[in-house]
Amino acid sequence: MLANNDQKVIRRLSLRSMRADRKRYGTFLAAAAIASFLLFCVLTIGLTYLELLKLQTIRINGADYDIQLINGFTREQKEKLMKDEHVSSVGVFAYAGYVEKTDADDTVHTGLIYYDDVFWKEQKSRAVDKESGHYPQKSNELMVTREALADCGKGELDVGDSFVMTYSDRRGSHEEEFVISGIWEGFGGKEVFCVSEAFYRESGYELSGNAGLFVKLKGRFVTKRTLAMLEESVGKTDRQIFYVNSDTENSAYALAGTAGLGFIICLSAYLLIYNIFYLSVAGKVRYYGLLQALGMTKRQVRRLVIGQVILIGAAGILFGTLAGAGVSFGLVPYVMKLLGIKAGNMEIRFHPAVLFVSILVVGCTLYLSVRKPALAASCITPAEALAYQGYVPAERKRKKTGRGSWCQRMAAGQLRKDKKKTAVVFLSLAASLSVYLCLTTIIGTQGARTVYPNHMDADIVIRNDTAGLEDTEAFRPIIGDTFVEELCQIEGISKIHILSGVQAEIPRENEFLSVWLERYNALQSGNSAIESSRQDYRAWICGIDEAEFDYLNQSLDEPVDKEDFLSGKKCLVYHSGVEFSEEELGQMTVRFREEGTEKYQETGVAGMVYEGYYGFSGGPGIIMSGEYLASACEETDILSLNVMYDKEYDEETERAVRTLINTDEHASDFYCESKYDNMQEIRAAQSGRMEVGSCIAILLLLVGILNYINTVSAGIQNRRRSLAVMESLGMSRRQVRELLVREGMLYAGGSMVVTFTAGMLVTYFLFQSMNSMGAPFRIPLAYLAAAMVLVCLACILIPLLTYRYMDQKESLAERIRGFE
Repeated sequence: MLANNDQKVIRRLSLRSMRADRKRYGTFLAAAAIASFLLFCVLTIGLTYLELLKLQTIRINGADYDIQLINGFTREQKEKLMKDEHVSSVGVFAYAGYVEKTDADDTVHTGLIYYDDVFWKEQKSRAVDKESGHYPQKSNELMVTREALADCGKGELDVGDSFVMTYSDRRGSHEEEFVISGIWEGFGGKEVFCVSEAFYRESGYELSGNAGLFVKLKGRFVTKRTLAMLEESVGKTDRQIFYVNSDTENSAYALAGTAGLGFIICLSAYLLIYNIFYLSVAGKVRYYGLLQALGMTKRQVRRLVIGQVILIGAAGILFGTLAGAGVSFGLVPYVMKLLGIKAGNMEIRFHPAVLFVSILVVGCTLYLSVRKPALAASCITPAEALAYQGYVPAERKRKKTGRGSWCQRMAAGQLRKDKKKTAVVFLSLAASLSVYLCLTTIIGTQGARTVYPNHMDADIVIRNDTAGLEDTEAFRPIIGDTFVEELCQIEGISKIHILSGVQAEIPRENEFLSVWLERYNALQSGNSAIESSRQDYRAWICGIDEAEFDYLNQSLDEPVDKEDFLSGKKCLVYHSGVEFSEEELGQMTVRFREEGTEKYQETGVAGMVYEGYYGFSGGPGIIMSGEYLASACEETDILSLNVMYDKEYDEETERAVRTLINTDEHASDFYCESKYDNMQEIRAAQSGRMEVGSCIAILLLLVGILNYINTVSAGIQNRRRSLAVMESLGMSRRQVRELLVREGMLYAGGSMVVTFTAGMLVTYFLFQSMNSMGAPFRIPLAYLAAAMVLVCLACILIPLLTYRYMDQKESLAERIRGFE
């Protein structure tokens, strides 16, 4: 037989059909375009979000590295790391001393650090926003930050200027004039002066004792087994610390979490397209059955349906991808520019995988969405097509009348009638709500306000900087009762906890002190060790109030008896790097006397605390009851203040406190740790991550709502005859609207049940896998409530608006009589 070339006929019939029903096929085109647009945008912005997350980690760490080897290294260890197949680069940092004072300030916190070229040019570069001048080459040159200059009282200097400072290294104390060779601005390690290799060689320090390595791995995701093998290959000593960044350590879980989010994103796009195409093509089954009655074969019907979908789907993918590219590469960079993100640090680049995944997912969805209805359209007989009602009637079974009102029973029965369609709606809304919940939880919980809390979660900690000087005789009591009274008068301050102190002398023969000195000196090197020339050792005895004791007591493995502590029988010891066992502490006592007096006091050691807040002058740090200390000693001084605000992160209160400090005659001797400043620092490090993540969450929530809009509106259109029949039998329009609202609320309630069960479990797993900061798991109730209200409104309003449109467009008789 001769082949029958029917391609032209089918093509002509397909084009005529699309021209005759522009509205329906316009919906096809819009569906493919919207799905392609949303998927392309979500994937592109999602990759941007991951890159911003990486940039945030780099900025918080101060450099782009994954592992640190601390407390010295050998040349062999460095070579092993450089030759390892998993390692990309190895940078060196080395301690070179510290600044003692300048002619402008004698309470300086600035250290001297040497970095090699690999660290400074490769690993540090992404944490540097601006750099002027050059890295030091000569021994008297410094690379500085504005913060370090201000700490030294030289904030007005610039590149090329010089100043005299007194610094200490392993050879002793020196006074020398230094030239500022460069100034950098950015993140991490701001209160340091970077010195040259020539300076470091003259400092007397060795790489095996006071240095470390920054290791950058090649892959972004690495298993814990690989990290363990890398640590084992280094062969570290007991003194060395092999520290892995939390992001790197949890990277395998983060990969699983990212893959899970990607799967849900693709699933949401699939549901959107499948929903529209399946319902729309299924609605034309009657039309395709009539074509068969006119002589069209089953194969021709399938080709006709698939050809139309391919043609319109290809056009939709093209339009949606172009629109997504325009938004991703046009709008997002503009928003990033408004957020102040440096283009060199964060830049959206075209990734072929995004285009490939978008086309593949949408294309596969088009095929899957049309395959089943095309097969149904080709297999149905003309007689069956004439009787087609949009669903296959289920086998009638006798069943008892359910409980509840007739409207509730009819709404529940409608959801059970087409279980596949109901499942699609539930899955679509639940998937979108779950992803929205997951992203808002990750974004909100790991935001700036959950990072870097101060001691006792104080809003600002005000310290007397002279209490931290190595020379205890240089202490000046700058925080007095007058200052505290003025601070209490500031509106917005709710509570102030005072840390008092007494300079005491502890006899060298005291068992606790002798063991502490022996173990402390074993950890130090060179002039960092504490000499034993004096008979008594000077140390600060710190006094805390009852509320602060309760706070500390909760953190102890073995709580201390409160009465013993308040009465002075027991004390706590600050952990300054020296370890004691609980058994050792329980057997030790501390003897001390107030400086200038003859009478010794004695107290037992009850436990050890790890809060750096109590570390002064590198000593052992004895913590006692402030009330007891005031009664037992002639005079106590205020060392620090913990200030709480009525309103967290209150900018006005913060400004008033800063004004009080800056106008004080001893302003240069105050040192402040502000939660508000920490929040601003973290916000700058986040570089718009919150905004980009919120865009992704909103887009995904929009996908779910669009799925529901299409499913419900198409379902009501397909039910227009059954609804019209019920109206003709006496059901009022008000009752029809009530029925549709009940159905919508069942959809909303069902999707929320899935979200709060399976969705919550998935959210918790993804959160923990990407929780590199160790933030607590908290549900953002405000954002979740807003999403739930939006979903409920959509589930109520969309059926009502669709019914109103249908009722106004067609009369009751036309709806009963109408068919495709």
